[in-house]
Amino acid sequence: MMRQRHLKWLFAALSVVLLVPSAIVTASMVLSAANESAGWLRYKLPEVFFWTFLTTGLASPFVGISTLLLLWIQRHQMAVMIGGIKERRLRIALILASVAAVLAPAAWIFFFSEVFFVAGGNR
Repeated sequence: MMRQRHLKWLFAALSVVLLVPSAIVTASMVLSAANESAGWLRYKLPEVFFWTFLTTGLASPFVGISTLLLLWIQRHQMAVMIGGIKERRLRIALILASVAAVLAPAAWIFFFSEVFFVAGGNR
């Protein structure tokens, strides 16, 4: 039972490093579209969102790799193999989220300039 709780915390951390940058990219795209019709950089993304995007984007591969390492370490302990079907599904979801967190910075690099521009970083 204790084991499943820390796996849920790992899944929450992975969700944060994947969803927060996605939400910021979405917000910057919406603001960019609004700026096209309203004028050049009339609506600006607050700077804190840019720094949040940057830190979560940089933390994403570290969280993903550390989660994969923790799952690998647990796999070699015999007590983990006794776990139920719920824990197995959670472990599969964790592995998929970890791989996504490791690969996500490739997308964040693509959208970095857009978030930087909408946050007023060109000035």
